[in-house]
Amino acid sequence: MNREMGVTATLLAVLAVSALAGAYALWYDDLSMNIAVDTGEVDWEFVDNSWGSKDPCYLPDDGDPEGTAPLSGDDYNLYPQGTPPFSSPYNWSGQSPVRVTKDVGCDEVIPRDTDGDGDWDTLEFNIYNAYPFYYTQLTFDVRNNGTVPIKIAQVLIDENCDSTIDHDPINEINKNDVEVQGVYLFGGEVLLWWGDNFGVQLHHNDDAAMGMDIVVVQEAEENQSYNFCIKLQAVQWNEYDMVVSED
Repeated sequence: MNREMGVTATLLAVLAVSALAGAYALWYDDLSMNIAVDTGEVDWEFVDNSWGSKDPCYLPDDGDPEGTAPLSGDDYNLYPQGTPPFSSPYNWSGQSPVRVTKDVGCDEVIPRDTDGDGDWDTLEFNIYNAYPFYYTQLTFDVRNNGTVPIKIAQVLIDENCDSTIDHDPINEINKNDVEVQGVYLFGGEVLLWWGDNFGVQLHHNDDAAMGMDIVVVQEAEENQSYNFCIKLQAVQWNEYDMVVSED
């Protein structure tokens, strides 16, 4: 092979490779996607000034001997079935509180914002100058001020408001027992009943009314002031069954 033929062969080979590469050339453009996930907020609060009690300390003794005035400091008593002297175990079935013509004890509700987020998340309840079978009631509204639907899962009781949960949570599983038997606080000196609106779904700005009945029992000691704090656990609507379970 002479030099010219060698050059020609080499050129043909280069052209062939170039043509093959051109045949497999691919035009392309990347397509990209930006994905943003915006999460909501689980948040609730005790509705401002929604709390109330049966015998608040700011109500004066109006001097009404028949106890007919709608707003007075008259006490309420709740007695178990049977005849005095009463003793545990008590039977409260079918019993109702009775308004008496004495203004002896009283109670006080103090809201707290324990985490500083501007919402009332705890209610402190104080009972003063009480005596056996003194009865009162605490009521309040709960609001969903978050963006995710919630359900009220459990009630937590903190005796003496010392940031210690002293009892098993009250929830839908045990609420029937609580409604019938109650929960004893302070070593059996105060009895509390609870049980409404567990598991009710609350959307943004929805409210639910809740409350409890409280009676000081015969085992109470003299010269005592009782105070405890109420906290609630609310969860997003689709996690309720995981939090409140018999397992």
